Amino acid sequence: MKISWEEIKTKINFDIKKKDKFYLILVSVIVIALLWAFVSAAFITRTFKKNAAENKLDNKKVYVEDLLLTETKDGKKYWEIYADKGYYSDDKKIAYIGDSIGNFYENDEVIASFQSPRATINSETGKITLYDRSKLMYKDFTSIVADEFIYEGNKKPVYAKGNVVIEKPQELYITGDDAVLSEDMTHFTINGKVVTKMYEKGK
Repeated sequence: MKISWEEIKTKINFDIKKKDKFYLILVSVIVIALLWAFVSAAFITRTFKKNAAENKLDNKKVYVEDLLLTETKDGKKYWEIYADKGYYSDDKKIAYIGDSIGNFYENDEVIASFQSPRATINSETGKITLYDRSKLMYKDFTSIVADEFIYEGNKKPVYAKGNVVIEKPQELYITGDDAVLSEDMTHFTINGKVVTKMYEKGK
């Protein structure tokens, strides 16, 4: 059987084209696999770094149980806080406290007590912030409930912020947006949309 030169060239060209397609497909598969590996590696690395960072931050917390924190100056106590547990920030400047109770003092006497689901204390500035509908009660049993209380130190007013409710049993019931309590916690000013209800004597 005779095969012409033209038939041989055609067959060679066809075989070359088949090989080109094969190599092109092979290269494409390899490139796609490499890209997928690169993307997967980047995602895994990023997730790992994120988890590591979170764990690192978590490890910086110094957890404490049965907390008793106080501020005393020149032999005078200004406040004290009791809590079952809490933790300090990594630099130990901020104490984060769970359910707690505490007292504010004036001339070694308790002038107000409080209960708070969550609080923070700045050890450098002495600032105390009470959150989550905390409750403050004066020694005359007047109670104040607010979304947040801010105490910035002795001889400074206390700020009550957000949905403030002030109640003195059998005397008055006041609501407002925010309030400022005097430094000795014997007087207050309430602001915003204020509603006042007075009890009638004997009712």
